[in-house]
Amino acid sequence: GSIAGPLWSLPLEDLANVLRAIASLLVEPSRLGPATLEQLQCGLTALLNSRSIVEPNPGEAPPSAQVIMQLAAAWSWLGLEQQALASSCTRWGVSLSQVEAIALSWRTAQGHSQWCIAESRGTGHPIQASVS
Repeated sequence: GSIAGPLWSLPLEDLANVLRAIASLLVEPSRLGPATLEQLQCGLTALLNSRSIVEPNPGEAPPSAQVIMQLAAAWSWLGLEQQALASSCTRWGVSLSQVEAIALSWRTAQGHSQWCIAESRGTGHPIQASVS
């Protein structure tokens, strides 16, 4: 089964947060392993090429620019087609340079600092998240 399957059913904001966490913790996408990397690449490509990004279903609010930028940064971090990313950023009205800066911060582990301390659900005690 695909571990990425349930991921794509998340609301876009949650999906963006999950992808940001993965990128921030792993730093390099190669740490995902080839099968997982391919699943994330395929799923994100399908999602970002779908109309629902810019034309949500009736009654749904469109995603914020921050969410769009994080999803686009995940695209860049995963090493997907840069030409397609550039045209998509234009279509979504977000800055390609900002998107690439976010992805670069993940690759250089600068995006990691905010994930060092995570709240343990239920206890309220901070736990140290280790990155190997």
